[in-house]
Amino acid sequence: DDDDDDDDDDDEIDAATRRRRGALAFAAFLALNVSLFLGNKALLTRLDFRYPLFVIVLGNCATFVGAAVCVFGLHLAPAQLGELYRQWPLVLAFAVVHGIDTGLTNLSLLFISIELNQVIKATMP
Repeated sequence: DDDDDDDDDDDEIDAATRRRRGALAFAAFLALNVSLFLGNKALLTRLDFRYPLFVIVLGNCATFVGAAVCVFGLHLAPAQLGELYRQWPLVLAFAVVHGIDTGLTNLSLLFISIELNQVIKATMP
């Protein structure tokens, strides 16, 4: 009976640890996302950096590394590699659409303000 109580305590500690890790990862995601957005705006307008595709590639690489840390390092979600292999065409299609979206978002920063861009993004599902 005491062993069951110890297992319950371990489960509660693990759940609490997972929640803290998740909150930390979410806060880091928000901070890095805002930093990336403001950095893109500064690069593309103030510094006249004319290689938005390079910025997109760096941003997507950073997203991949962050997701890998969350899944494999912090264990925030189970790694489902078998499902990934079965669904690779869908993942590839999503990656292409996401790349186009990111590219158009970065391109729009050359023509509109950050505030307007945020309003537009907030109205999208």
